[in-house]
Amino acid sequence: MTETIYTNAILILPNELVEGTIVVRDGVITDVSKTRSHAAGALDLDGDYLMPGVVDVHTDNLERQVQPRINARWPSRSAMLSHDAQTAAAGVTTVLDALCLGDLGFDKERIKTFQDGVADLDALADTGLLKSEHFLHLRCEMPATDVLELVDPVADHKRVQMVSFMDHSPGVGQYADVENYRKMRRKGGLTEEQIDARIAQMLEQRAKYRNPNRRALLARFAHLDIARASHDDETLADIAENVSDGILISEFPVRHIATFSTFSAVSVRITDPLCIAILIC
Repeated sequence: MTETIYTNAILILPNELVEGTIVVRDGVITDVSKTRSHAAGALDLDGDYLMPGVVDVHTDNLERQVQPRINARWPSRSAMLSHDAQTAAAGVTTVLDALCLGDLGFDKERIKTFQDGVADLDALADTGLLKSEHFLHLRCEMPATDVLELVDPVADHKRVQMVSFMDHSPGVGQYADVENYRKMRRKGGLTEEQIDARIAQMLEQRAKYRNPNRRALLARFAHLDIARASHDDETLADIAENVSDGILISEFPVRHIATFSTFSAVSVRITDPLCIAILIC
């Protein structure tokens, strides 16, 4: 049995801050006290705060390390180590690296970031080089023509802990205001004619692929005990569809009615072991 004693610390407990001691045996907290330990080998934290590690279920930080500028790409393995160092420094001990699957024309390089990210995590996870514990959050673009072929090889990966169902098409969710979508495309250097063609293409693609891909993705992950999330919910109908499909996490609802209805929808299942993470930007 291995034992570590942290003493003379300000302990952040669920309902209070106390000065005291924590005893960890074989990686499990076995004792919390409001006294100071004088045991040989006890680690004196000299009044520093001791808090639970943060669990981050959705971070795009790895993508930002890989592409710090739109035309600059950093070596992926180095970017993973930089991302991990920043995560640990922020107090995040468990992180779900959110990686996008499916090309909707925003950034084709994100697919490479996903593929490299999985490979880098496989290569580094058991080396002791990573300070935080890393898992995978697969962000699936439902209207994308390539999402199913990208998902299939990694759906059963042992580090997949969460999957989210996204739709970043113009006219819905985050881009409900099509003019904002146009502004983004203009910044990318497209002409008005190109933007018009892109919007028409995306709407046609959404009508053809969004619903079939959603059903296929739900079926692909049905046998796995992982968290499922929706993304950019707008309406009561969105929430009802998600709940009926067993999706109990709402990421970034974009309208108040979706936020409030999310609370209502999950309250009827509150006795279940839910992971409710309603993230609002």
